[in-house]
Amino acid sequence: MYLKLALKNMKQSTKDYLIYMITLVLSVAMFYGFFSIASPYYSNMLPISIHMEILNKAMRIAVPAVGILILFLVSYVNRYMLKRKQKEFALQTIIGMEQRTVAWIFFLENVMIGAIALILGILSGTMLSQLINAAVLKAFKQEFKLYFMLFPDTVLGTVCFFGIIFFITGLKNVRIIRKMKIIDMLQNSQKG
Repeated sequence: MYLKLALKNMKQSTKDYLIYMITLVLSVAMFYGFFSIASPYYSNMLPISIHMEILNKAMRIAVPAVGILILFLVSYVNRYMLKRKQKEFALQTIIGMEQRTVAWIFFLENVMIGAIALILGILSGTMLSQLINAAVLKAFKQEFKLYFMLFPDTVLGTVCFFGIIFFITGLKNVRIIRKMKIIDMLQNSQKG
């Protein structure tokens, strides 16, 4: 029942969730693309033996920097979604749904959006890593061949990183929604 309600809410808020989804997909793609370059599988896939130590060190700096940027970005977009949906939360509470239930339905919506964004982002991230791969091989005057390869360590790292972000953000949302007063939700939705 809650799954159906979460899906219905997502369909009704398609325009708002589209912004959230695009932001998440691009974030996952960027994280995965940079993270895959630091993977030992990446060096093994290259057709020639290239010393990738400098690039690997650069990516070890870039990946945490991108991760911190993504934390702020996801947090900002998530606050935006909370503000946009406050009227909906208030109406659901007014018609008799417990605020705890409303909060968990929003959590479920975010988990579904996050799962879709992870899948699309990892697929897009493989294309980004291919672009980086092409640039590296061109720098060494080597022929580039397009291939689709998911590196297990990179996929696992990306899923864990974003899974933790989505879980913590979702629990934070549940806490915020449960503490909000209905009148504040209605007033805040009119301000936005």
